[in-house]
Amino acid sequence: MVTHGSLACQPAADDNFGPVVDACTRSFDFTLLFEQSILSAAPTAVFLILSLWRIWKLRISSHKTKYSWMSIAKPAAALALILGQIILLALYSRPSTIKTRLSIPATVLNLSAAMTVLPLSRLEHTRSVRPSTLLTSYLGFSIMLDVPQARTVYLIPGQLDLAATFSTAMAVKAALLLFESWSKRVLLQDQYCSLATETTSGIFGRSLFLWMNSLFVKGFARVISFDDLGPIDSKLGSARLHQNFCAEWEVQDRDVKWPLLHTLWRALRWSILSPVPPRLCYGGFLFAQPFLINRATAYLSSSSGTVEDDIGYGLVAAAGFTYLGIAVRMVILPLPKYKRLMFVNSGFDRLV
Repeated sequence: MVTHGSLACQPAADDNFGPVVDACTRSFDFTLLFEQSILSAAPTAVFLILSLWRIWKLRISSHKTKYSWMSIAKPAAALALILGQIILLALYSRPSTIKTRLSIPATVLNLSAAMTVLPLSRLEHTRSVRPSTLLTSYLGFSIMLDVPQARTVYLIPGQLDLAATFSTAMAVKAALLLFESWSKRVLLQDQYCSLATETTSGIFGRSLFLWMNSLFVKGFARVISFDDLGPIDSKLGSARLHQNFCAEWEVQDRDVKWPLLHTLWRALRWSILSPVPPRLCYGGFLFAQPFLINRATAYLSSSSGTVEDDIGYGLVAAAGFTYLGIAVRMVILPLPKYKRLMFVNSGFDRLV
């Protein structure tokens, strides 16, 4: 059970960066300013920048999907998200609403992101063969980072309408995430139906190897044959790799030091850099483990009380998030490593 503390220090306490709110207001919580700046405005700004690049890239692509119920469900969910952000902006504009100096700017930024989701979702649905990595990543992280803010607005007395609207917006994001992560393989036009299952899988399917489930089912039912394996990812085709390496090698200055290494970098630079973000996250999870264990040990050795119960729930959530991140990292990193090795071997084989 959480105590609310004094309402007198509520606005001043939540308008500080914190990140931990003053005990006179709430126990075991972030300040509203910290949540709206770091957990909301920062990732939304990154999404807006990336979405503009993605829209510019997709505008020249051809249509790849057929008309279906998803063509209506996705825009409807995006419009509902826009409406939710407009209502939140109206609520934050009222004098009676508890807010910080970033409440309205952060809500305007979220409204801009919701308005950007509408055209981006449409382009991703019609001009990409797989669920949008950018949209699913943004919506997934946004929902996860909105949880602390939703808890905060529910704990602030007299803000039930704001909390209910914020929760509804989160539910709309969850529905939109479900639609955006739905496989489009059955919706693809005929010329794209022969693509590899991995190629048409979204970020969740590729990260958790869900695209291999159909092969496992076939292997359980009968002895699989070569035809059951299906086509490979188009990026692994030797002809494409050979063409990229030869094109880079032709323009390479042979007089510089290590020309072959320069060619390798230009041909595979994005593939080489792709493991950097997950490895940074993995390093963060490993770095957090000693602090988590130390805090959990201190908590278990102390007597339980009102505040301690909240800390216990927080430690459970932190442990689940940390070890889930480590587990996902152990899944997603080995496969790209072997792919990069194959890229290098195939490219060098052509040059030799």
